Amino acid sequence: MTPAYVAIIQNGYATITDIITMDNDEIDEMTFENDSVLTPVPRVQKKMLKHVLLYYKYEISQRASQSFDASDWLCVTSDSFSNFCTNIVP
Repeated sequence: MTPAYVAIIQNGYATITDIITMDNDEIDEMTFENDSVLTPVPRVQKKMLKHVLLYYKYEISQRASQSFDASDWLCVTSDSFSNFCTNIVP
């Protein structure tokens, strides 16, 4: 398990809907308990979480229905997300 995943679980985020409610400050301050010591989540993992939030906002903006639900997340592929991170994110 990655530190970001552990932090998400330890902080009570249970679903993707919970995660997309996070803001940049929450992500920047993410820590996880490691052997009873609060440890910051590595920067690269925080950045990836921010990209997930940007992906969500981008997908919503591209849809006439303005919706993106749990079943849509299951259709996201590694390639489509990587393409977004490389070509769409500034």
